Amino acid sequence: MIAEKPKAAKRIAEALGDGHIVKCTYMGIPYYIINDVVVLPSAGHLFGLSTDERGYPVFSYRWVPIHQAERGVGFLAKYYKLMAAMLPRASLYVNACDYDIEGSVIGFMIIKMLGNASKAYRMKYSALTRQDIRRAWANLEPLDVEMVEAGLARHEVDWIWGINISRALMDFARRASGKRIILSAGRVQSPTLVYAYRTWLERALHVPKPVFQVTVELEKNGFRFSAKPLAKIETRADADRIVRATRKARYVIVEHVESKSRRVRPPPAFNLPTLQAEAARIYGFSPSYTQRLAEELYLAATISYPRTNSEKLPPTIGYRRILEEIAARHPAYSGIAMDLLEMPKLSPRQGKREDPAHPAIYPTGTPPPKDAGRDALRVYDLIVRRFLAAFHSDAMLESTLARFRHPTMNIHYIGSGTSILDDGWLAAYPYSRPDNQELPKLKPRDNVTVVSVSQRLKWTNPQSPKITRMSLVKWMEKVGIGTEATRARIVETLYKRGYLEKGRGGDRITLMGMTVSSMIEEMFPQLSTPDLTRKLERELEEVRMNGKSRRIVVEEAKNLVARLINEFRQKLESGELEELAERAGLIEPRHKCELCGLPAVTGDPISLCEYHREALMKVSRQLQVLMSKTGLDLDRLLAKIAQNGGEFVSDIAKLLVKKVELRRRVFDSGFLSSEDA
Repeated sequence: MIAEKPKAAKRIAEALGDGHIVKCTYMGIPYYIINDVVVLPSAGHLFGLSTDERGYPVFSYRWVPIHQAERGVGFLAKYYKLMAAMLPRASLYVNACDYDIEGSVIGFMIIKMLGNASKAYRMKYSALTRQDIRRAWANLEPLDVEMVEAGLARHEVDWIWGINISRALMDFARRASGKRIILSAGRVQSPTLVYAYRTWLERALHVPKPVFQVTVELEKNGFRFSAKPLAKIETRADADRIVRATRKARYVIVEHVESKSRRVRPPPAFNLPTLQAEAARIYGFSPSYTQRLAEELYLAATISYPRTNSEKLPPTIGYRRILEEIAARHPAYSGIAMDLLEMPKLSPRQGKREDPAHPAIYPTGTPPPKDAGRDALRVYDLIVRRFLAAFHSDAMLESTLARFRHPTMNIHYIGSGTSILDDGWLAAYPYSRPDNQELPKLKPRDNVTVVSVSQRLKWTNPQSPKITRMSLVKWMEKVGIGTEATRARIVETLYKRGYLEKGRGGDRITLMGMTVSSMIEEMFPQLSTPDLTRKLERELEEVRMNGKSRRIVVEEAKNLVARLINEFRQKLESGELEELAERAGLIEPRHKCELCGLPAVTGDPISLCEYHREALMKVSRQLQVLMSKTGLDLDRLLAKIAQNGGEFVSDIAKLLVKKVELRRRVFDSGFLSSEDA
C-alpha cells in the first residue's frame, strides 16, 4: 500500500492495524506491516519527466526518479530505495495516496515503475479518520485510469510548454546580452505573470483624483449617528459651502425613513478557494500558507481533504456523529453544536460548486494535535465555524435609510444603518457580522440636532486591484486556469523566481518580471492571455471525465509549441527582436530614462522611458483641472499627487517639484506634441 506522505502512512496503518502493527524502518524511514499488508510512505512525487536533449524544441522525454534529475531533492532517494526494495516482491498493490489527480499519478507511477500496475487497486477516502480509512479499505476499487490519464497529460503538457518556452527565452537573452540568464515560463505561470504586470502597470500610472467628503454628526434623543450630503461634491468650494451652511443651521429635518428587513442565508462549508480567501481577509495569510496549514490539519485527521472545489456536504459523512464529537470534545463550539443537535432534521446549506472526488471541507470531530501552532488553530476555527454555520438558521437583518434636508437651503443628506434582528448563523460564524452603524427611531418632520460637521479631502485609489498572492489566485480561479491544488503554488513560484516582490501599497513586479512579461507578450502572445491555457484545462478535464485520449491532447500541445517556436526563430534570425532586447534591459540602452535607467523613448526636454513618459502625459493633462477643483497651489498639488499617485506618476510629480522649467512647460502644455494633445 502506497501512502502519499509519512504521516498519512502512519494514520492508515493505525486505522487498519487495531494495535497489531509492526513498525519498521528503512534508512531511517518508517513503514508498517499489518499481517500481509505493508504500508509504505512516499514523500510526494518520486518520478518526473526529464530529457537528455539540448536545445529546443524538444519533445523526447521519459519518466525518471526525480532525485536523479533535479537538484535539492536528494532526500527523495531514500523513499525511492525503500519502494525499489519492497514493491518487486509484492503480489498486489493499493494506491492509497490522496484521492486527487496528483495522488493518482504519484501512486500509479511508483507502482508502474517498480511494481505491476495490472495488479493494482485504488483506495478512496476524504479524511484520515479510522472509520473513513476502514470504509475505504473495505471498498477497494480498480485503478482510477481516467484520473491517472488526466494527471499524466497535465504533467506532459506542462513539461512541453515549460521547457521549450523557457529555453527559447533564455536563448534570446543569451544572444542579446551574451550572458546566461535563468528565465522560466509556463502554460499557467506565464498568463498569470502577464496579468500581474498589466495590472501593476495600470496602478503605477494612476493619477489620483480628489474626493471631497463631508460628514455630519447628528443626535436624536441622546443617540449619535452620522450622515453625508446626498449630492456628489465636485470641488472644495462646494464642500466649504455645505459645511458652513450645515453648521449655521444647527439642525436638519427628517424627510423620509425607510426600513427593510431581509434574510441572509448561511454560507456553505468551505472549499479550498473560499478558505484561502477568508484566511487572507481575516488573518492576512497567503493562499499557499493557508493550504499548508490545512494539509497539516488533514494529516492529523482533524479535517477532511482540503484540496477540493466542492461546497457540498453529502449525508454520507455523518452529520450527527460529527456534531456529537464536536459537542463532546470541543468546549469552544459545544454550545452551538448542541443547539444544532436539537433540530429535528440536519440539513446543511449546499453551495453550487461540486468536486467529483471530495466533499466540502469539514471537521472530523477529532481535536487538533496539542502541538498545532496558533495559525493552524486559526484555520481550524474558521473551518469548524463555517461547518456549524452551514446547518444554522438564516440571520435576520434590518437596513434603514434616512434622508434629511437643510431647513432653509436645497441641501439633502443621507444616513444608513444596519441592525441584527436575529443572529442566526452569525452566532456560529461571527467573522461575517456587519459593522454598520445603527440609526435611532426617526419619523418624517423630526428635527435632528447637528453636533458637528467635518470635511476631508481624500484621493481616489486605482480601479485595478492590488497585486497580492490572494488576488492572483482569485484571478486564476475566475478565468479558469490552474486547479485549486496548484494555483497557490504557481503564484509562489512567481515570487521565488524574483518576478514579483513586496512593494509600497501592494506587491509590485520587478525589473526581471517586466522583462519576462515583455518577452512573452512580444514573442509568445498566445501565453500572455488565459485563453490558450483555459482551452487546455478543458481538454484535460475531458480526459478525466469523458475519457478523451491523453495522446491526442499531448500531440496537439506538441504541434502548437513547434509552430510557435518556428515563428519565434524567424523573428530571432531577422533581427526583429533587437528593440525588445533593449526595452527588456538585456542590452545597454543608447539613452536611459533619468528616473529609472530603462531605455528612454524621448529626450526633450528630459530623457524618459515609455512608462514615465506616459505618466508625464497623464499628469500634464489633469493639472489645471485638479488645481481648480482642490484650490491647491501647484506645489501642494504635486506633493499630493506624489503621495497618492501610482509609482510612475509619483516619480513624475516629485520630478516636477524639483525641475521648475520642466514644470512650467508641462503646465503650459508646451511638452505635449499636437498628436498627444
